[in-house]
Amino acid sequence: MTFLEPLSDKDIADALSAASSVGDDRIQKEATGRVNPESWTHGSSEQRQKWFTVGYQTGDAKKCDTFATNNLVRPSTAVDAVAERYLDTFAALDPCAATEMGVIGHDDDVTDYSPDGVTARVDAARSALQDLDATSPVDDVDRVTVAAMPRTTRSGR
Repeated sequence: MTFLEPLSDKDIADALSAASSVGDDRIQKEATGRVNPESWTHGSSEQRQKWFTVGYQTGDAKKCDTFATNNLVRPSTAVDAVAERYLDTFAALDPCAATEMGVIGHDDDVTDYSPDGVTARVDAARSALQDLDATSPVDDVDRVTVAAMPRTTRSGR
């Protein structure tokens, strides 16, 4: 006597749709209009679909465990390192702008608006752009960063 029928293509499509609908990226986008991967707890729609597929294909439900993974956040890249370094330098050189942007730790400092201070900020921007030119984007996040940084460094924000 068989109690469970094999999954149909429709069953699998429904499961993939359900996995996608509860991805942290989709939930955040619908709730706030933005997506913040660093706050994910259960994975993106794509990750959840992948975990279902792996579990289904291997027959091992434990492979679907989104709580057991430590790989929810995108790995840092060379482009990220350049951008982070520039943000740290920019915040130190323009603490007023850093505070306005919400960068913590600079609210008790004042920006040096002297010619030397302006030169230091320009030099930091040029250096960051040179460092950026020496990197290669590895994904869409990097490509957006590479496209945005020249504009950001020109405006100072």
